[in-house]
Amino acid sequence: MNEILGHFANAKWKGYDEEWLNGRISSCKCIKKQISLLRSASKEEILKLIDMQEIDPYFKSFYKFCLDLNIEVEILSDGLDFYIGRILNNNGIAIKNIKSNIYKGAGKVIFPYLNRDCLKKCANCKSSHINIDKFSIYIGDGKSDYCAASKCDIVFAKKALADYLKTNKIPYNLFDDFNDVLVNIKKLFSKRMR
Repeated sequence: MNEILGHFANAKWKGYDEEWLNGRISSCKCIKKQISLLRSASKEEILKLIDMQEIDPYFKSFYKFCLDLNIEVEILSDGLDFYIGRILNNNGIAIKNIKSNIYKGAGKVIFPYLNRDCLKKCANCKSSHINIDKFSIYIGDGKSDYCAASKCDIVFAKKALADYLKTNKIPYNLFDDFNDVLVNIKKLFSKRMR
Protein backbone atom coordinates (compact mmCIF):
# COMPACT_ATOMS: atom_id res chain seq x y z
CA MET A 1 0.00 0.00 0.00
CA ASN A 2 2.84 2.40 0.85
CA GLU A 3 4.25 1.97 -2.67
CA ILE A 4 0.89 2.98 -4.19
CA LEU A 5 0.50 5.94 -1.85
CA GLY A 6 4.08 7.04 -2.46
CA HIS A 7 3.43 7.20 -6.20
CA PHE A 8 -0.09 8.55 -6.39
CA ALA A 9 -0.89 10.42 -3.15
CA ASN A 10 0.46 13.61 -1.61
CA ALA A 11 2.61 13.53 1.52
CA LYS A 12 -0.46 13.61 3.81
CA TRP A 13 -0.59 9.80 3.67
CA LYS A 14 2.53 9.58 5.83
CA GLY A 15 0.91 11.79 8.48
CA TYR A 16 -2.13 9.51 8.59
CA ASP A 17 0.18 6.52 8.95
CA GLU A 18 1.97 8.18 11.87
CA GLU A 19 -1.34 8.97 13.53
CA TRP A 20 -2.29 5.26 13.35
CA LEU A 21 1.12 4.01 14.49
CA ASN A 22 0.93 6.37 17.48
CA GLY A 23 -2.60 5.21 18.36
CA ARG A 24 -4.34 8.51 17.62
CA ILE A 25 -6.61 7.07 14.90
CA SER A 26 -7.84 3.59 14.02
CA SER A 27 -6.52 1.62 11.08
CA CYS A 28 -9.95 2.00 9.39
CA LYS A 29 -9.78 5.78 9.60
CA CYS A 30 -6.18 5.76 8.39
CA ILE A 31 -7.01 3.56 5.37
CA LYS A 32 -10.09 5.62 4.47
CA LYS A 33 -8.11 8.88 4.62
CA GLN A 34 -5.23 7.41 2.61
CA ILE A 35 -7.53 5.91 -0.05
CA SER A 36 -9.25 9.29 -0.45
CA LEU A 37 -5.88 10.68 -1.58
CA LEU A 38 -5.85 8.30 -4.56
CA ARG A 39 -8.89 9.70 -6.35
CA SER A 40 -6.81 11.20 -9.18
CA ALA A 41 -5.03 7.93 -10.02
CA SER A 42 -6.70 5.69 -12.60
CA LYS A 43 -7.22 1.99 -11.97
CA GLU A 44 -4.91 1.24 -14.90
CA GLU A 45 -2.11 3.36 -13.41
CA ILE A 46 -2.42 1.65 -10.05
CA LEU A 47 -2.48 -1.83 -11.61
CA LYS A 48 0.60 -1.02 -13.70
CA LEU A 49 2.48 -0.11 -10.50
CA ILE A 50 1.21 -3.23 -8.70
CA ASP A 51 2.42 -5.38 -11.60
CA MET A 52 5.95 -4.08 -11.01
CA GLN A 53 6.03 -5.20 -7.36
CA GLU A 54 8.25 -8.11 -6.40
CA ILE A 55 7.71 -10.62 -3.64
CA ASP A 56 10.28 -12.14 -1.32
CA PRO A 57 12.33 -14.40 -3.65
CA TYR A 58 11.96 -17.35 -1.26
CA PHE A 59 8.22 -17.10 -0.68
CA LYS A 60 7.36 -19.53 -3.50
CA SER A 61 9.72 -22.19 -2.08
CA PHE A 62 8.22 -21.67 1.37
CA TYR A 63 4.69 -21.95 -0.03
CA LYS A 64 5.54 -25.09 -2.03
CA PHE A 65 7.01 -26.72 1.09
CA CYS A 66 3.79 -25.99 2.96
CA LEU A 67 1.66 -27.37 0.12
CA ASP A 68 3.77 -30.55 -0.08
CA LEU A 69 3.25 -31.17 3.65
CA ASN A 70 -0.42 -30.18 3.54
CA ILE A 71 0.22 -27.21 5.85
CA GLU A 72 -2.54 -24.63 5.58
CA VAL A 73 -1.27 -21.17 4.59
CA GLU A 74 -3.43 -18.18 5.34
CA ILE A 75 -2.68 -14.54 4.57
CA LEU A 76 -3.95 -12.06 7.15
CA SER A 77 -3.55 -8.47 6.06
CA ASP A 78 -4.63 -5.04 7.24
CA GLY A 79 -4.09 -4.03 3.61
CA LEU A 80 -6.37 -4.33 0.59
CA ASP A 81 -7.46 -7.39 -1.36
CA PHE A 82 -6.94 -6.01 -4.87
CA TYR A 83 -3.19 -5.67 -4.70
CA ILE A 84 -2.57 -8.75 -2.55
CA GLY A 85 -4.43 -11.01 -4.99
CA ARG A 86 -2.88 -9.36 -8.02
CA ILE A 87 0.70 -9.69 -6.75
CA LEU A 88 0.19 -13.35 -5.78
CA ASN A 89 -1.45 -14.10 -9.13
CA ASN A 90 1.39 -12.38 -11.01
CA ASN A 91 3.79 -14.74 -9.24
CA GLY A 92 1.78 -17.91 -9.91
CA ILE A 93 0.74 -18.35 -6.28
CA ALA A 94 -2.83 -19.47 -5.64
CA ILE A 95 -3.52 -18.91 -1.96
CA LYS A 96 -7.26 -19.15 -1.46
CA ASN A 97 -7.40 -18.19 2.19
CA ILE A 98 -6.74 -14.44 2.20
CA LYS A 99 -8.37 -12.28 4.85
CA SER A 100 -7.96 -8.58 4.18
CA ASN A 101 -9.90 -5.38 3.74
CA ILE A 102 -11.81 -5.09 0.48
CA TYR A 103 -11.36 -2.19 -1.93
CA LYS A 104 -14.55 -1.36 -3.83
CA GLY A 105 -13.14 1.45 -5.98
CA ALA A 106 -13.84 5.18 -5.96
CA GLY A 107 -12.36 5.55 -2.49
CA LYS A 108 -14.66 2.95 -0.89
CA VAL A 109 -13.27 0.23 1.40
CA ILE A 110 -15.14 -2.51 3.27
CA PHE A 111 -13.76 -3.90 6.52
CA PRO A 112 -15.25 -7.42 6.85
CA TYR A 113 -12.98 -8.41 9.74
CA LEU A 114 -13.31 -5.30 11.86
CA ASN A 115 -13.43 -6.03 15.57
CA ARG A 116 -14.33 -2.93 17.58
CA ASP A 117 -12.71 -4.50 20.66
CA CYS A 118 -9.31 -4.79 18.94
CA LEU A 119 -6.78 -3.21 21.28
CA LYS A 120 -4.53 -2.05 18.41
CA LYS A 121 -7.49 -0.55 16.49
CA CYS A 122 -6.79 -2.64 13.38
CA ALA A 123 -9.19 -2.66 10.45
CA ASN A 124 -8.63 -6.41 10.18
CA CYS A 125 -8.20 -7.82 13.66
CA LYS A 126 -5.75 -10.62 12.89
CA SER A 127 -5.96 -12.14 16.37
CA SER A 128 -9.62 -13.02 15.74
CA HIS A 129 -8.46 -15.39 12.97
CA ILE A 130 -6.13 -17.37 15.25
CA ASN A 131 -7.45 -20.68 16.55
CA ILE A 132 -5.61 -21.17 19.83
CA ASP A 133 -6.63 -24.86 19.85
CA LYS A 134 -4.55 -25.51 16.71
CA PHE A 135 -0.76 -25.43 16.40
CA SER A 136 0.07 -22.23 14.56
CA ILE A 137 3.11 -20.49 13.10
CA TYR A 138 2.92 -16.74 12.56
CA ILE A 139 5.09 -14.64 10.24
CA GLY A 140 4.87 -10.85 10.39
CA ASP A 141 6.54 -7.47 10.63
CA GLY A 142 4.14 -4.71 11.65
CA LYS A 143 1.85 -3.19 14.26
CA SER A 144 -1.23 -5.01 12.98
CA ASP A 145 0.57 -8.29 13.83
CA TYR A 146 1.12 -7.60 17.55
CA CYS A 147 -1.99 -9.24 19.02
CA ALA A 148 -2.14 -12.21 16.66
CA ALA A 149 1.54 -13.09 17.07
CA SER A 150 1.20 -13.29 20.84
CA LYS A 151 -1.45 -16.05 20.43
CA CYS A 152 0.64 -18.35 18.21
CA ASP A 153 2.93 -21.24 19.08
CA ILE A 154 5.88 -20.12 16.97
CA VAL A 155 6.49 -16.61 15.62
CA PHE A 156 8.85 -15.34 12.95
CA ALA A 157 9.20 -11.58 13.20
CA LYS A 158 11.14 -8.62 11.86
CA LYS A 159 10.92 -4.81 11.95
CA ALA A 160 8.24 -3.37 14.26
CA LEU A 161 6.85 -6.76 15.26
CA ALA A 162 10.28 -8.02 16.38
CA ASP A 163 10.77 -4.82 18.42
CA TYR A 164 7.36 -5.23 20.06
CA LEU A 165 7.89 -8.89 20.93
CA LYS A 166 11.37 -8.22 22.30
CA THR A 167 10.10 -5.34 24.45
CA ASN A 168 7.24 -7.47 25.78
CA LYS A 169 9.44 -10.54 26.33
CA ILE A 170 7.38 -12.69 23.96
CA PRO A 171 9.45 -15.46 22.29
CA TYR A 172 10.06 -15.10 18.56
CA ASN A 173 12.48 -16.03 15.80
CA LEU A 174 14.08 -13.15 13.95
CA PHE A 175 14.02 -13.47 10.14
CA ASP A 176 15.28 -11.46 7.18
CA ASP A 177 13.51 -13.32 4.37
CA PHE A 178 11.44 -16.44 3.74
CA ASN A 179 14.56 -18.55 3.32
CA ASP A 180 15.20 -18.03 7.05
CA VAL A 181 11.63 -19.09 7.76
CA LEU A 182 11.82 -22.11 5.45
CA VAL A 183 15.10 -23.40 6.95
CA ASN A 184 13.69 -23.16 10.48
CA ILE A 185 10.32 -24.68 9.60
CA LYS A 186 12.05 -27.63 7.88
CA LYS A 187 14.04 -28.23 11.10
CA LEU A 188 10.90 -27.97 13.18
CA PHE A 189 8.92 -30.44 11.06
CA SER A 190 11.80 -32.91 10.84
CA LYS A 191 11.84 -32.99 14.68
CA ARG A 192 8.04 -33.36 14.88
CA MET A 193 8.07 -36.28 12.42
CA ARG A 194 10.66 -38.30 14.39
